Amino acid sequence: MKTSILICVLLLLACPVVFSQEGNTDNSEPSENIRTILEQSRGESQYAIKREKIALLATVESFYTQRSFEPAWFKSNKITHQLEEMMTVLKDSGFEGLDPQDYHLSFLETAITKLKDKNNFNEKRLLTLAQADVLLTDAYFQYASNMSTGRLERLDLDPQWHIEGRQKLEYIVQLNTDLTNDTVAASLIALQPVHKEYVQLKNKLKEMLVAQEKAYGKKAQELQENIAKVKINLERWRWLPQQLEDRYILVNAADFTLDVIEKDVSQLHMKVIVGKAQRETPAFSDVMTYVVFNPSWHAPRSIAIRDKLPLLKQDAAGLAKQGFQVFDEEVDDGVPISPDTIDWSTVTEENFKYRIQQLPGPTNPLGRIKFMFPNQFDIYLHDTPDRFLFEKDQRMYSSGCIRIERPLDLAEYLFKVRDEALDEGTRDEGRKDERTNIEKSKEDKTIWTLEKITAAIEAGKEQTVVLPEPIRVYILYITAWVDDNGELHFRDDIYGRDQKVDQKTLISTPKKECMYGMKCWFKNLIN
Repeated sequence: MKTSILICVLLLLACPVVFSQEGNTDNSEPSENIRTILEQSRGESQYAIKREKIALLATVESFYTQRSFEPAWFKSNKITHQLEEMMTVLKDSGFEGLDPQDYHLSFLETAITKLKDKNNFNEKRLLTLAQADVLLTDAYFQYASNMSTGRLERLDLDPQWHIEGRQKLEYIVQLNTDLTNDTVAASLIALQPVHKEYVQLKNKLKEMLVAQEKAYGKKAQELQENIAKVKINLERWRWLPQQLEDRYILVNAADFTLDVIEKDVSQLHMKVIVGKAQRETPAFSDVMTYVVFNPSWHAPRSIAIRDKLPLLKQDAAGLAKQGFQVFDEEVDDGVPISPDTIDWSTVTEENFKYRIQQLPGPTNPLGRIKFMFPNQFDIYLHDTPDRFLFEKDQRMYSSGCIRIERPLDLAEYLFKVRDEALDEGTRDEGRKDERTNIEKSKEDKTIWTLEKITAAIEAGKEQTVVLPEPIRVYILYITAWVDDNGELHFRDDIYGRDQKVDQKTLISTPKKECMYGMKCWFKNLIN
């Protein structure tokens, strides 16, 4: 008997020690397990922790290297208050239009349940602890990034989005600070956008998710589609600066409307006309600094070539009678040349060297006034002689610029704001041929009442006037929002931009439990 026992012992000692693929030794200190997990994550599979991929591996590695791979969310191998707060934030992430499973929620819930089980002190406990610690850190960095700059890269997703959002945080510094000061939840919540529109939409999403729990059939499908659209628009608000100015102009191209906002309240509302499907009005922002009464229309080069060159080839004299002028850009002396002197049959897109403008008048497409916020797209707000188009429901008729329904009301509002001189340093670089007029306008101390504005327009003379106070303009594309009465509104995806988000799987709908951050049916098992 003793001989048999001795043989068995010798056989056991001779066998090679087999380690788990998820750590060098299940009984290793957490720091060693963390180091091993990160090393294995750099391998071909990239899945050192079962089916969980560390999304921001380089940042996570840098964080743990700086702390000698010591756990961040456990102290003396015990769960910390910071960990509990972090889990609460992750469970609630579905209400922000995010996907809790991006942050390893199912795996973490199972792991933490096991770590809390006093009867579960098996040999893999320290490995489970290390796995949870690494994934919590990755979740923190992912959530902070998604909330502050968006879950998806805005330019990859929407090439027509040109608004700079927030700068990326120093995530490692921030996490260390939060762990030290016990501010994990407060810090992450503070990253959420504070726009009224975002908050209202987020609250409505929560209601919809609750309603979806009880919905079946066609109603459930409709709710799912509406939830997807709400998520898309929450993402767009995350692409913006966290907080907008106290006073700004907001154009929603998808709704064909303009609002002047002061302290979250619309002071002026009107219809607008935006770009055609093939000439989309982009999403961008800049500062409005001046207006032009009785403006000439300076045809952008693309429109001059695409629209006006064929007409010049057909009837150059006819265009001249409509007030069109032609300038030779190579001469650039500001003197128009007769279009009859040019052999337009030889002019092509490649050798086109002309600037075309239309003088003020009843057929001028800019109408009686334009509002300038100089930008790379040469887009501005302006009046229009085609008033009948505002009666249409879908108003996509321009070449990108924004025609407004009530130009005089907007002008009256903008000149009523204050009587002080324009601040030094205000951006006022206008068109090259308008800069002299801008400088002269700065010296003009006229108080522009509605009566004076009307008189200036009726005089028929082109006149540039600097605004008493600049105002930022946001041209957005919002297809879902909640009004002040709590009513949810949807608009058609006129430019197909929502569809592009859909293709990037932002709105892929997980099981209902996952939306709420609860345990999902596909919960990962931890052995």
